[in-house]
Amino acid sequence: MKPNGQVIGQHVIPSGRGHMVIDPDHRIKNRSKRDGLIREIEDFFSDKEAVTWFINKLEARYSRYIIDQLKVMKRVMIEHPTIAEDALRKVYDLKLTSANDYRDVAMSISIEQDRNDIGNKNRAKSNEKYAGLQAPERSPDAYLHVLSGGG
Repeated sequence: MKPNGQVIGQHVIPSGRGHMVIDPDHRIKNRSKRDGLIREIEDFFSDKEAVTWFINKLEARYSRYIIDQLKVMKRVMIEHPTIAEDALRKVYDLKLTSANDYRDVAMSISIEQDRNDIGNKNRAKSNEKYAGLQAPERSPDAYLHVLSGGG
C-alpha cells in the first residue's frame, strides 16, 4: 500500500518468521476459473474417457500451473477444432501428460493433413496434364524379347 493511497489488499501479519501470508479468497477465484475451463474443455470433446484421463494427469503433474495447461488445451481447440479430438486420442494412446505435448500432436496432425491436401492437388494437376495421353499396348512377347537381350 502506498502511503495515503487506496488500499488494494489487507492481510493479517502472523507473529514469528516463516509463515506464508495468503488470502483464501484468492484461491477460490482461481478454483472457479479452473473449474470453468475444465467444464468448457470436457464439453468440447466427445471422448469423455480420454479427456477426463488427460485433465486428471495434468492436475496431478502440474497442480500449480493447471490453469496455464488448460489454456493451452483451449487454444488448440480454438485454432484446430477439427483436429482437437484426434490429437486428444493420440495423446491418450501414447500416454502423454502435458498440454504442450497435446499442442504438438495437434500441430503435427495439421501439418500432415496439409501435406496430404497439397499432394492430392499436385496429383490432380499431373493427372490433368497427361489426361490426353494413352500408353501404347504391347504384347507380352515384346517384353520377353527385350528381357532376353533383344533391342
